[in-house]
Parts: sequence; structure tokens; C-alpha cells
Amino acid sequence: MIKLRNLDSSLKQWIVSQTGIGPIGELFYLAKDGGNPRKGLLGYREDGGQALVDGGHMFATGPYLPYTASTTYGNDVTVVMPDSHVWTGDAGVAGTVLTWSKYCTHMIGMAPFSKGGGPRSRFGHSGYTMANFFTMSGWNNLFQNLYWMHGSATGAAADLCCGTITGAYNVFNNCHFGGPNDATQGATAGYRTLYLTGSQNYFKDCLVGSQNAIARNAANSLLDIATGGNNVFEDCLFTSRSNGNTAAKFINISALGAASGGYRAMFLNTQFLHSGPASGSNLAVAITTVGLESSYEYLYFDNRCSFAGCTLVIVDTKEGIIRWGGSGANADVTAIGDDKNLGLAQSPQST
Repeated sequence: MIKLRNLDSSLKQWIVSQTGIGPIGELFYLAKDGGNPRKGLLGYREDGGQALVDGGHMFATGPYLPYTASTTYGNDVTVVMPDSHVWTGDAGVAGTVLTWSKYCTHMIGMAPFSKGGGPRSRFGHSGYTMANFFTMSGWNNLFQNLYWMHGSATGAAADLCCGTITGAYNVFNNCHFGGPNDATQGATAGYRTLYLTGSQNYFKDCLVGSQNAIARNAANSLLDIATGGNNVFEDCLFTSRSNGNTAAKFINISALGAASGGYRAMFLNTQFLHSGPASGSNLAVAITTVGLESSYEYLYFDNRCSFAGCTLVIVDTKEGIIRWGGSGANADVTAIGDDKNLGLAQSPQST
């Protein structure tokens, strides 16, 4: 058995080397009672099912308890052991939303991640409906190697959002925002996997959407941008499918005016892939917007981005909001259709 004092020291060094944050403050461990990582690696016993005899650094339920124990600006880190964890929110009760409002408090999963989906350091809510799975309102927090599984085994028409990001300067690295994961959610208009109102958040190597063959057969989106600006998605993957329905979209711009003269979001080497088992399953339009031209706000896609399985990236009357990397020109030109433009530095490719 590894003593906590020795584990803390070695793990802190690893976290600093892997993430670039540091020095690390307190470490908290989220490991389900009786699970192999908890029983075999750490070997501690719980006191009353929540606090531990070691001083309260290990928890069987979360993330509410380790989050509450963390100190804002303390660079405290919650380590999430590989397992399926039941999400607990502000009330410390499963099925309630957690608003992460602290600054410089981080959460890192110990399971490997791939954009194939389903890392095992994951949070679900089987048996509980979750209208909004979590809200990130704090600043300068890091989340890495985590999976939010929205709608798994329980999904209702009111479960409309996997994650709401209202804060700024947060980093999501190797995270899977999984939703919709239930057919009822996928068939509900207005569902959104990510709802983005904050600014200058960074998403790196993330997967957005379900990998569980859940059809999105309604007017819903994987990313809804309402306010904020200069959010960056780099090396990310957005995945979607439908069964002969074309109403869903990848991105919806639902509000204006917060980033006048700037970029609402920037996409670098990010792929948008849609498919379906039936003919006529292509998305009619990949991006919808209430209009950004009047305030000179844009979406930027570099010349490594691509769209597949959609008839149009955006309708002609709104194409001025998109700036493609490669030559600095706005959107497409007559010779390159909206459905084929992967950036002006590349040859057009059919979807």
C-alpha cells in the first residue's frame, strides 16, 4: 500500500509535468468505495461514508465534496480515479447541478482518453434527470481526461444541456462532453451539448457529442454560443448522426453583441462529422445564427477544419460571419460552395 504522503509527492510532480500548472496545493482523491483503485492502491477506510480518517483527502462521492474542500486560488487538484462516478451537485446530492465557481481549482482523470470516446474517469446520472449537468462559472480552472455522460440510461425532454460554460480562461483538455446519450434528448428541439456564454476558454483535444449512435432528429445543436468571445477549440472532434432528419446543426449562435468587432469562437484543426444510416440524413445546415454581420463578429476556421455530412456549412445570406484561414478572405467565393469550403488554402472537397 502506498502511503498518502508519498503518493501526494509523486503525483504532484506528475501533474506538474503533464499539465504545466504548479506548484500544486492540496490533492483530493475521488475513488468509489470498494473500487479497485481505492482498495488496492490507497487502502484507506472511510469514516461515515464521506470524510476519511486521513484528514478528508479521499472521497467516495463527488465532485461536490472534494470541490467544497478545495480553496480558490489554491491550485488544489481533485484526482478522479477510473470508474463510473455518480454526479453530485451543490446540495451534495446526486442529480443536482454543480456550479464550479472557484478559481484555480482543477480536476484530472486518471484514465486514458481518446477521441474515440468513453474514458473511464467519467460522471453519469443514471436514475436522475439533469436539465443542466454542470455549470462552469469560475476562472482559470483545468479539467483533463474526464467524461460527462449526459442522458445515460436516463434522459428526458427537459434534460437540455450537458455543460454550461459562463466563466473565463478555463482549460478543457482531453475531455468528452457526451450528449445527447438518450433518444428522447436527441429528439428534443433546443438540446445543446455545450452552452457557451463565457470568454477566452480553451478546448484542446476534446470530443463533443455522443459516440453511442444516438440520433439527433430535431433542431438541436452540439455547441450553442450565446455571448462571450475568443473561445478556442483546437484539435477537437464534433460527432453527430441522424435517421433521415436534417434539422440538427453543429453550431448555433443564439445571441449577439458581446464580442463586437471580434471572434466569437476560433476553430483550429477541428473536424465536424455527421452521418446517418438512411438516405437524406445529411444536416441541412451545419451552422445557424441570429446574425453577426452588423456587429462585425465572426467565427474563424483555419484551413485544417472540415465538415462532413452536411449540405451547407451556412446559408449564403449569413456566410459573412465565417472567416476561413489561408488567405484572410471572408467565407467562400462563388467558385467554392458553402458545403465544400474547408478553407481557402485547400482544394474544395465534397461532403
